[in-house]
Amino acid sequence: MGADYDSRRIKDKEHKMTECAIHSSIVEICEESAYQNGHGGYSGTFAEKDGNDVDFLQKEFDSVEEADTHIDETADKWGSVMVAKVKDYGWVIGAVCSS
Repeated sequence: MGADYDSRRIKDKEHKMTECAIHSSIVEICEESAYQNGHGGYSGTFAEKDGNDVDFLQKEFDSVEEADTHIDETADKWGSVMVAKVKDYGWVIGAVCSS
């Protein structure tokens, strides 16, 4: 079985969202993805994650693209959903998901 990178963005330029609010958003993203993909498994999307295992990265990134690349290159398909803070934008939520 393979793996695919999936990501979402949250605009929050002033970074006012709490970790709890971001975590809640991740759970919703995972649930919505599971609904859209029919709970079939191996979709290569957030449907493969439960949203409870989240890793907030310490580094702040200069761009959404930089954050996406970092998460895609460092995440493990059996690992956490990763959250990256992006200057003047907000947050990138990404994961490598089994497909």
